[in-house]
Amino acid sequence: MNSVKKAATLGITAVAVQFLGTLPFLAEIAGMASLVLLIIAHREFSKAFGDKSILGYTLIYAGVTTIGAFVFAIGIGPILGELTKTVALKGTPSINLFNKRIIVAGGALYISLIVGFYYLAKGLHLLAYYTGTTTYILAGNLMFYGAIGTIAFGAGFMAILFGWMVCAFSYYSTLKSEG
Repeated sequence: MNSVKKAATLGITAVAVQFLGTLPFLAEIAGMASLVLLIIAHREFSKAFGDKSILGYTLIYAGVTTIGAFVFAIGIGPILGELTKTVALKGTPSINLFNKRIIVAGGALYISLIVGFYYLAKGLHLLAYYTGTTTYILAGNLMFYGAIGTIAFGAGFMAILFGWMVCAFSYYSTLKSEG
């Protein structure tokens, strides 16, 4: 199996595993496994096309979004613990949504998503250039603009999910074009 076919197969698998993250108790494991598979797939594309930028952009995406999620978890964790304790003792949740921790943690996650998906989109644009599969551009743009749109929760996340579906289709098209 040549490198491009192997990379496209790994890419399809990464997206499929990404969607397993929507199942309860699998989100963290599926998310990390998907990220590792995506990095390996883009490393293969980088080797096949002789362009290290594809892997580099993917690594920036992985690092920035992982750090953002980690900061978000650290910021929100104590607040969720306090909320759980309040509900258990009083039965009525009382939480100030404009708490500084929530704003900083949410802001860090939001910025990391925008920056991360910007670099992933740049990598996907390179894949479109090298493979001739222009749907990579659409996938990257949907994910990037979806990250910007996460401020309006439903619309942004739906665009990101749709972007991943288009990305899977792009990997599949690349796999088929390699024969």
